[in-house]
Amino acid sequence: MLCTRWDDYKTYIIQYGIPSIAAACTVCATILHTYQYILGISCSPFTYIFDIMSLLFVSACMYSYIYSYKKYWAIVTVKIIIALIWITGIALFAMFTTISMCASTIDKHKGIFSAHVLDSEYKRYNTASLVQCTGTKGIFKAYCIFDTHFQLHAGDTIVFSATAYPTRSHEAVNTPYLARKGISAVFYLKKNDIIMHSQVSVGIREKIQKYIKHWFYSTYSNDAASLLTALYLGNREYIHPKVQIAFKQAGVLHVLAASGLHVGIIIFGIMALCRLLSAPKKISVLLAALCVCTYLFISDQPVSLVRASLMCLIGALCIAFNAQRHSINILCITACIILCLYPYELFSAGFQLSFLATAGILLLYNTYHEGLRHYGKAAAPLAMTFAAQLFTMPVMVCHFQELSIIAFVSNLIIIPLVSVFMIGGILTPLAVLTGADNVLAYCINHLYVCIASCIQFFASLNGTVYITSLIPLISYTIVLLLPLLYKRRASAIILSLLTAVILYSNQTRSLHIIQYKSDSSRYVARIENGSAKCIIDLNTYSDYTQLVHHLKRYAVIRIAILLPIASFKNCAYAALLGKQYYLEKICIGEFTPSSIGKLAYMAHIDNIPLEFIQHNIHLLQQPIWRELWNTYISMDHVPVQKSYTLSHPYSKFFYFIYSNTNN
Repeated sequence: MLCTRWDDYKTYIIQYGIPSIAAACTVCATILHTYQYILGISCSPFTYIFDIMSLLFVSACMYSYIYSYKKYWAIVTVKIIIALIWITGIALFAMFTTISMCASTIDKHKGIFSAHVLDSEYKRYNTASLVQCTGTKGIFKAYCIFDTHFQLHAGDTIVFSATAYPTRSHEAVNTPYLARKGISAVFYLKKNDIIMHSQVSVGIREKIQKYIKHWFYSTYSNDAASLLTALYLGNREYIHPKVQIAFKQAGVLHVLAASGLHVGIIIFGIMALCRLLSAPKKISVLLAALCVCTYLFISDQPVSLVRASLMCLIGALCIAFNAQRHSINILCITACIILCLYPYELFSAGFQLSFLATAGILLLYNTYHEGLRHYGKAAAPLAMTFAAQLFTMPVMVCHFQELSIIAFVSNLIIIPLVSVFMIGGILTPLAVLTGADNVLAYCINHLYVCIASCIQFFASLNGTVYITSLIPLISYTIVLLLPLLYKRRASAIILSLLTAVILYSNQTRSLHIIQYKSDSSRYVARIENGSAKCIIDLNTYSDYTQLVHHLKRYAVIRIAILLPIASFKNCAYAALLGKQYYLEKICIGEFTPSSIGKLAYMAHIDNIPLEFIQHNIHLLQQPIWRELWNTYISMDHVPVQKSYTLSHPYSKFFYFIYSNTNN
């Protein structure tokens, strides 16, 4: 029943009223209502949208049964009852799971806590762990964020002294995200806070990951090994931020997410091997599904890979048991399974992009392929890119306020290169065992250089369109809809010209000086050719987002920052900037060792120049920095010299700098 024949609906309800879609919409609406009722987080207007979609698809499902079997009312009644039981049952299951996931309410308090590690996540600059915590307030789930890397594994037990910051509090920036995951508190820990650490033996998954990383890093260059590790383990944190930003600017960041591309390579390899061995089709499909599940277990299990693996497993079971199958049904059932187990993923940009891109390819690939047929052999990959971009465009605008116009071209070149690169990575153990590792390393290292060069070239074209008004959004929408609405040969020329015009208009050619001041923060930035030099004093998250909005508006990729006062908050927001942009330089004014610890560790990991103005007063003698500094202090509405000696809050320190600079 879950995989009803597609032809029945294609005739009567225009291909959309199937039970699995109705169930998926109902599950989404149930999760939104539950979170809104328990946590008080408003999800309008999406709650009402899913309510309407659920009602429409359920009605369409009932109508199709009645119309298809109108002479057999017993069959119609049984099918309607089964459909209602299926939809209601999975919605109730999702509701109870969501209720159990919601975080409990605790107060901010300090004490000694004992925690059992449930999961530990590797990040580039630190370690973050999910723990089951026991304290004076009872047992609750918590999120431990270490200031540096700390070796923790699932099953470890730690005792520490720290302050518990509740997630169900309006003071926390990431309150909704953590509260939806059932995390009641956040701990910010240093190694000195750990009183006791009881370790358990490393699990099979961690051992396999360790062997994989050892093979890669001992065989290839560090850059090639880090890319292979990120691709196969599904964790971009292994890659240098500069490389991540280049992938993003080139419009191919999705390549770094473990997803259907990885699963497809595994399935292709297993099926080809089974064909050589003349294995039956069902055995080949089940073996491929088993290998995909094994790969999912080894990886860091991003939601895109979970989606692709579940779809592969459901499809394999349908083939093994001769069941009816259709890709849209399988996609919706996969979404229901993931949301019933992890309801908070509904709010994740990764979940939304993964499923919408897949739905777009399944629904509109053939139509786009027909409209783009004048591009010859490039029509197939272009059709997939266009279909995925059309469905993911609302999510990209909502979450990131940016779209990529260069992605239509860059995907044609980067995806085949990365596919060959990954296939070479699979052969690493075989090459090591047979002594051919030097030959393979030579090929892989040079292929990485080729990929990096292509990425840098496409990134230099500034093909990321930042949605700051309706004009770029309308232009981008026209590009996506043109192959669907106008399928003549001239459409290829019009589409190419329109893309070139958007790309040309997106180039930054002028100098911009940005000033901003609020009650608690201020900054000044000089932006030119995708590079920014900023003097910042940030103390609130809203002011930080305002700065990011300005930087996005002018397509900034690289930044150099100067912190006059390196307070804890200012350094924290500077570190956030370092995760979004390529940091060229960090300049520090007044500071304490504890406040700049995170920035210093980031600079050490990524080889970012870290300069202290106390030891390099000639920095402010440079014309650009001097101009920025004069603009920064003039925001006090006090004459420049008086601002140093009298009115400026940091007068003593900067009077010393100012006097030396003038001399």
